Amino acid sequence: MGEGNFLEDIFNLTQRSVPYISLMVSPGFLWRQPLAYVFLDPFQVATFVRALSCSEIGRCSALAYRENPGDHFVKGAVMQQFTLIELANPNKLLSAERQGQEIYAARFLLAGPDIAILVTADRIQTFVNSTPALNSEHSRYVAHYEGSIRQATFELLRSGTRRVVILGRWVTLRGLSGVEAYAVQLQDASGVTTLHNYSMRIFPNDDEPFKGLETTFAGQTGLEILATLMELTELKLCVDQVPEATIAKGYPSGMFWFSSVPRRPCFAYQAVGRPAFSKTIYARALQELRAAQQHGDLNGKHGIGAAPQLS
Repeated sequence: MGEGNFLEDIFNLTQRSVPYISLMVSPGFLWRQPLAYVFLDPFQVATFVRALSCSEIGRCSALAYRENPGDHFVKGAVMQQFTLIELANPNKLLSAERQGQEIYAARFLLAGPDIAILVTADRIQTFVNSTPALNSEHSRYVAHYEGSIRQATFELLRSGTRRVVILGRWVTLRGLSGVEAYAVQLQDASGVTTLHNYSMRIFPNDDEPFKGLETTFAGQTGLEILATLMELTELKLCVDQVPEATIAKGYPSGMFWFSSVPRRPCFAYQAVGRPAFSKTIYARALQELRAAQQHGDLNGKHGIGAAPQLS
């Protein structure tokens, strides 16, 4: 299978007026045959992919095209997502090893479409909700800052990074729209990707980011850290008490958490409201840990300890 972004390749094919695209689907999804192909025009495929859930997307294993139904396949690509919730998901934090003292800080995650800016040595591309933004206000906005983007990513690309992806949200406040950036994904020459907190200076809001909370951990498990960050987000935002119209006008919908320790997992959390959170396994894990501590079964050094300090 070739490399590349799934929807990016669809876009490239549409520009070449390729009439047939094949979506290769893993067993058990859509069809019960061992392997299935569906032939659609490029715009139908793009619409179809956008309708898939995250788990379904992971089972779409390849993209290929042919000039007519009798031709052999000549191209393949791997599906990839460019959204904060997908790339800064809880799995890496759950599997992370215990760490000494570290500070997790948060920035308010504003409501709006996910936007990604993919930067390589020879191009800059804009994606909205993982779909290429073609001649849109998003791509025109990014083009306006192309010089700053190139300056901010120059050393990374010169030192061997294959590509840089700036991840954020497209936010509209008081009638003005723009990029609120949160994370940077780096891909090295071998294809390995890492996710980092965004600290570049490219867009107007970069000098005054929407800061949220800060809390300290020392030796907790990934589950303890994850559950605590979720709980802090819910307690701070109380989204179950905020009208949807208020959230749409700029009220934070979640938190983007990152560690003071380099290469530790980032975590983007979309708040669900305190009643809904109280029914999750993470809330139950916190209750059980705190109950165990009260009974002396855990000491503060290894358990979740007292409520984290907020700044």
